Formats: sequence, structure tokens, C-alpha cells
Amino acid sequence: MQTRCKRVDISTGGQKVAFFPENLAMEYDLHPMDRIEVLSVKDLTVVHTAVVQFWSSLKGQVGLCRELADEMQIGEEGIIVVRQIPKPESVQHIIDRMNGVELGGNQMMDIVGDIVDDSLTEVELSCFVTACTMQDLTMAELYNLTRYLAESGDRMEWDDELVADKHCTGGVPGNRTSPIVVPIIASLDVKIPKASSRAITSPAGTADVMETMAKVSFDKWQIKDIVGRTGGCLIWGGGLNVAPADSRLIRIRKPIDSNPEGLLISSILSKKFAMGSKYVLIDMPVGLETRYHSLGEVRHMAQKVKKIAARLGMRAHVEITFGDEPIGNGIGPNLEARDVLRVLMNRPEAPADLKEKALWIAGKLIDLFGKDRYGPDHRPGDGYEIAKDVLENGKAFSKFQQIVEAQGGDPNLHPDNFRTETHTIDIRAPKEGQLIDYDNRVIKKIARLAGAPGNAGAGVDIYRTSGTMVSRGELLLNVYTGSEEKQSMVFDFLSRNRLFTIE
Repeated sequence: MQTRCKRVDISTGGQKVAFFPENLAMEYDLHPMDRIEVLSVKDLTVVHTAVVQFWSSLKGQVGLCRELADEMQIGEEGIIVVRQIPKPESVQHIIDRMNGVELGGNQMMDIVGDIVDDSLTEVELSCFVTACTMQDLTMAELYNLTRYLAESGDRMEWDDELVADKHCTGGVPGNRTSPIVVPIIASLDVKIPKASSRAITSPAGTADVMETMAKVSFDKWQIKDIVGRTGGCLIWGGGLNVAPADSRLIRIRKPIDSNPEGLLISSILSKKFAMGSKYVLIDMPVGLETRYHSLGEVRHMAQKVKKIAARLGMRAHVEITFGDEPIGNGIGPNLEARDVLRVLMNRPEAPADLKEKALWIAGKLIDLFGKDRYGPDHRPGDGYEIAKDVLENGKAFSKFQQIVEAQGGDPNLHPDNFRTETHTIDIRAPKEGQLIDYDNRVIKKIARLAGAPGNAGAGVDIYRTSGTMVSRGELLLNVYTGSEEKQSMVFDFLSRNRLFTIE
């Protein structure tokens, strides 16, 4: 059918939607969530897909959501052709999976292909996530899903066989090891193209911290140039077309914080495979407020990670780490950048726990490629000493400066140059005793209420670590907020939640 259309100022954030007045939709036997092809009469050779929704206030014309109108280059109004199309075959594959049928490679390829083509609705994708949650993916399904997710977008290729990477499953405030590990590894003539995320529910992601010192958004060819010149990079993965189908699955999982084992493994390994990595270390913190609470659960998952990675031609190691305490002193982009530089510059005030964990992770990654890099005499544990030497002799900081400069930043870095907000809350010990612990959930929440990560100068500074004796009235933390309103929000939250325990 041919009909008039108008742009409506609504962003769906995902599936492209065409809004119909109910009488017009019924006239053409269209129902909510039906699929349609939409063509502009100006160019009938380009087909766009969308789903139908009803909107009673529209009169005699179709409303196009912002994404669809932009894609079709529709101004305020236009003329379009609408054709109904059937559901893709992959919908039946999803139904089969929900009924307990194991999917073969072709079925998994169909699903991933339709995710990339935006042919599956949010409801259908939710059903796929549910099917993968209620019944674990088999090893064959997991391999096929990981492979096709990696092949759904761009892939990086390197001349070198020694290409390493790391990943952390998150949940620990201040756990900013990547900006320390990457220059350590790159200093050893091993490529490490590190693509990281921005914060979603945390006070800062690696990309947020790195952005305080350099640009983080680059295309595939710019990344190849940066890594070619310096050996490493610390960039935002969201600007790349790497495993785009996985990005849409993550969008479905995030609202309910769903992390089924198979989808998480395929998400991590598909991106590492697409980035051309051969050696991958995965840091999995275990704790009450992290993604994983059980050692048994993580150990079971680690075995699957190694097996799937091996089938993809990668060598992987899962390092289980302690996740019940914040790491470092600062929580928030500027404060975490300050801590990173203090470690890289070997300053005496550098947080010892952040330094030690970064060295441990770097050492384990070095051990993973050690025999290929240093020969058969390399032994487990040698990696830590190699990493420590590179950090303490200044090579890691020099390499970090090179990476920052290659990414458009000023290499003349100093930890004292990172500003903090002036609306400060001092949190002091209410009594004398031993500081038993901090609550990670509360730390993260007050840092976000203070304004992090959007306000790089907001966050939390921790002065005393758990296990130490404190005096009544002693300063434990500072909270840097962007306004009096945010101060009030932090005070209100703290009045209802336990931040620490002193006994």
C-alpha cells in the first residue's frame, strides 16, 4: 500500500517502529508487532524493515520513529510504500530452543544473521535470551553462537602471532587494571588491542577513565595504526562494528541484569576472537556484590571458556579474584586515572592493592604466552617478575605515554592534574575499632549519585582500607559531588544504607 507518513520525535533505542492509527492498520490487516517493509517512493530500490505499533492520535498517516525516519531520509512528511512480510525462519528456531531442542550450526547462524539484520523483535530476542537462560547451551551450541557472533561484524587481523588481551567480568569499584596491564604487555613486544566498555551501572568503565587522558573512539583502521605504532591501545569498543549481534543481546539482558553462562562466554570470546587475540586472560571477581558469588560456578564456567577458546584457536585462562572490597583509592573517572598514573609512575602514594592486582593479572597473561615468547624455559610464575620489572623500571609508563599520545592525548601526564568537584562530603569513623569492610554496592551507588561517570571529577576517595584500626572521628572517605542537590541525594542514600562496618 502507498500512504502518507510523518516523522515522530520518538527514539526507540533499538527496533525500528512504524506507528499506525488503528483504523488504517485494520484496513490493511496489520496488527501490533507485525513486520513490514517500508520503501520511500523516491527510491523503491532500498527496503527498510520495521514493526507495527498502534497510535490513536495519528490521523490517516503513518508515524516513523526517529531511527527509521533518519534511515529513510524522511523530513517532516513524505510518501511511503508499506508491505507486510512474514516472520523469519529464525523465530521457529527460537521456539524450538525454548522447547528443549538443540540448535545446529545453521540454525544458530540464522538467528545471529537476523539479529544483525534487525529482523527480530525485542520480544523474540527476549525469548532467545530466556531459552539460553532456562537451559544451558550445549558446547556445540556455545561454539557456534560464539563463532557467528564474531563473524557478524568486523574482524581485526594482525601479522603477529603474539596478540594478547584481557577482560574482567566486573562488579568491583576501582578495579582499573587494564590501563596498567596494557602498557606492561605492549612493552614486551606483544600486541594488545584492548577494547573496553563505558560504565553502565558502575561509577566508571575503563573507557571513561581513559577518556580523561586521551580519545577513545576510533575506527578499525585507526586502531590498526595506533597498535602498529605502539603495540597497544585502550579504546571504547562501542564505536566499532565488532560482534554487533552481541551488542543487541546485551541490550536485552541489561534491564534485568541477566547473565546466562552461555551468553556471557560467547559475548566475551566473540569480541576477543573478532579483535584477533590469541591469548586471553579473564579476571572473574567473586564476591557478594559481583556477578559471581560461587567459586564452584566460576570454576565450571572457566572450563567451558578454555574449551571454546581452544576451538576458536585461542588460549584462554580464567583468574578467579577476590571481589568483596573496592580496589585502589579513587572511585570515579578522574580519581581512578590518578590512581593508575601513581602506579605507572611508581609513586609512593600509589594504592598497593591496585598495583599488586595489576601485576598479578599481567603476570598470568605473560605466563599464558610465555613459552611462545621466551621459549621452553619460561615457567609459571615468571610472568609476575617480568611484569614487575617492566613496571618498576619505567618502561610501562613510557609505553603508556606513547599510547596516550597516539590516541590524541597529552603524554605529559601527572596524577595531581585531575580535578575533583568542590562539593565535598567528609565521612568519618563514628567510633574507635577495626574497619571490617566496605559495602561495594553502597560505594558504587554513592559515587554515581555524586555524578560519576558523567561528571569525571565526581566520585569517592577512600583513605582507610578494611582490616585497619581507626580512631573515632578519623576521616575514612571523601565524596566529591557536582552540586548541593547531589550532596543531598548522597546524604539521603547513606541515611538508609550501611557503608562500612567497624567493630
